[in-house]
Amino acid sequence: MYLHIGKNCVIRDNSVIGIFNLEKIHQTKEYKYLYDDLKNSNNIIDIANNQKNTLVLTEENRNIKGYISNIGTNTMKKRKI
Repeated sequence: MYLHIGKNCVIRDNSVIGIFNLEKIHQTKEYKYLYDDLKNSNNIIDIANNQKNTLVLTEENRNIKGYISNIGTNTMKKRKI
């Protein structure tokens, strides 16, 4: 199945490692380290339009990618197409 994460972006649901609420984790040192690491390796995709609500971590071809979305975690967990 697939998961719609916003902005016409669809990912395979079996590639999802986790869906995280940015409001809860954005101040943690773990998030800052992960975000910097993903950004430095060009593996962060921001589709949020300045309304950053959710971080979706995926593993695709042995690469970890992070998607920043404006869709909330609860809404996203309900979405599968």
